[in-house]
Amino acid sequence: QRAIDLPDFEFLVEHCWRLISMGTLEIGCIGGHGRTGTLLGGLILYHSYLIKQPIDFKTAMETVRDKYCNQAIESKAQENLLEEYEMLLGDKSYE
Repeated sequence: QRAIDLPDFEFLVEHCWRLISMGTLEIGCIGGHGRTGTLLGGLILYHSYLIKQPIDFKTAMETVRDKYCNQAIESKAQENLLEEYEMLLGDKSYE
């Protein structure tokens, strides 16, 4: 239920996005809720900024919980990571 640091999360999301763009990506962890859900939330946030229709981290969490698993993103630390990632994305230019 811990969260990785923001620079590692940013790298992971962008790396996964590259794999998705090449065709396929499978995501999973032992429980399939906390880390998996957090990464899915990060990918949703990243995509929203790429298409210039940014959403907030709460909307990303709700989407993951609605479309993937209602137990996803298990801890406050994981929620905080998504919030920090949203702020980081807002500071970057995707033009």
